[in-house]
Amino acid sequence: MARLTSAAIGIPIIASAVWFGDIWLTTFVVIVGCVGLIELFKLFERSGRYPYKIPGLLWLCSFVVNAHFQAIMPVGVLVLGFSILLIFCCLSISLRFTFYRNSNISITPVDIIRGAVMTLLGVIYLGWTLSLFIILRQGPNGFEWIALTLVSTFSADTGALAIGSAIGTRKMIPSVSSGKTWEGAFGGLILGIAATTTLAILLNLPVGYWEVAVLGTIIGIISQVGDLFESKIKRLASVKDSGIIIPGHGGVLDRLDSVVFVVVVVYYFAGWAV
Repeated sequence: MARLTSAAIGIPIIASAVWFGDIWLTTFVVIVGCVGLIELFKLFERSGRYPYKIPGLLWLCSFVVNAHFQAIMPVGVLVLGFSILLIFCCLSISLRFTFYRNSNISITPVDIIRGAVMTLLGVIYLGWTLSLFIILRQGPNGFEWIALTLVSTFSADTGALAIGSAIGTRKMIPSVSSGKTWEGAFGGLILGIAATTTLAILLNLPVGYWEVAVLGTIIGIISQVGDLFESKIKRLASVKDSGIIIPGHGGVLDRLDSVVFVVVVVYYFAGWAV
């Protein structure tokens, strides 16, 4: 019941943001991205790694806002943000040795640099990938490509869950996720291909049958890779869900794990196709 209630509330909100696009989609992506990044950083902290939350959140917002205004290339945001973060780390190390040389503070220069690296990974994982939704929406057939991204990912995840629960016996990677099976992976792949092909036809996207079949295959695979990637992070943090904000589903990051991988594939595929 909790899953159905969350879906009944969440789906119209997502659909409206994608349909209207512009500032509405940008605002939605910023909110979702920030919540997801906070959850990710908490997982990092539980596994003994401490990223910089405020710089990370500002960096993520910079990626999304830059995509909205198409101000500079994304790599520029990446380089500029990391440069500022490195300056912050250098200042932190200098202060550490200047004022706390003889203190009992356990933070070392290595910890400070490690925090910068974890911040970078988190921002690329969520900030850069989610900013692609903004760029994709502003391009040709933007609404259609995003609809295909979301529905195909959802279909692949649903197929993997349904088939895996029904007939799954062969575990994929038990050390990462005890619930993932090869039967479920095959079910997710088939449903991902079917959903992608059907949507491409219904939405009249400018791709051929073989091209969309290849895209569907990649989506069916990469969506499950994204799921396994987040499962590994949660396993290291010794938690089942990334959060509790979505009843019946867990955290925001639990809903983004597959789609942030898929949107990268669709973004570059759409650019090639168009």
